[in-house]
Amino acid sequence: MNTGQIVKSKSSGNYTIIPNAMVNDVEMSLKAKGLLVYLLSLPTDWVIYKSEIQNHHTDGRDSVASAFKELEIRGYILSIEIRNSKGHFKGFNYIVYENPKTENPKLENQPLLNTNNTNTNNINNKKVKKPKIDISGILPEKEDLLIEWINYRKAIKKPLKQISIGTVIKKFNKTPKHLLEEAIEKSIENSYQGLFIEKEKVAPKRKNYAKDSSYD
Repeated sequence: MNTGQIVKSKSSGNYTIIPNAMVNDVEMSLKAKGLLVYLLSLPTDWVIYKSEIQNHHTDGRDSVASAFKELEIRGYILSIEIRNSKGHFKGFNYIVYENPKTENPKLENQPLLNTNNTNTNNINNKKVKKPKIDISGILPEKEDLLIEWINYRKAIKKPLKQISIGTVIKKFNKTPKHLLEEAIEKSIENSYQGLFIEKEKVAPKRKNYAKDSSYD
């Protein structure tokens, strides 16, 4: 689950203060400027999800992602990974600034997310507890990933049920571990309910251009 913070000037009334330096930055795209204005209009404790930004605008996923990335590169957004005590990715802490930060603060020793609590503001380094549902069919090397996915679904109030866990276990067992890790990370980052596994990329077969002896 993500956390977030909007760092901006205090204002009174229903308006947002926008720095002229950002507005007049000729090297910054209009798309990125528009996204920053929207983010600065949010409350200071707002939890940011890219999927929610997309849901509130006509821009597609790629458009939002590219504008978000531009703001990160320019120092308007700082993205800090949140991981549990086992090092598993749990989400991002996004910090938005009205004035760009030219230097990133030290990111070591970041707090760890307690995945047993649905309150994303309660962060510590407690070990992840095993779920109450039976996961005995999962391969040992993928058990932690399955527990991570079960806890995430519980946190977004879409818990997996025992009746469906068998299908999930089969999917986990037949999917390469690195693809599972990427899919879980993507779902958590974008607050997806489903798990979308990318297909393994296979290098195209090279054609055999061996000389045909019949033409000799």
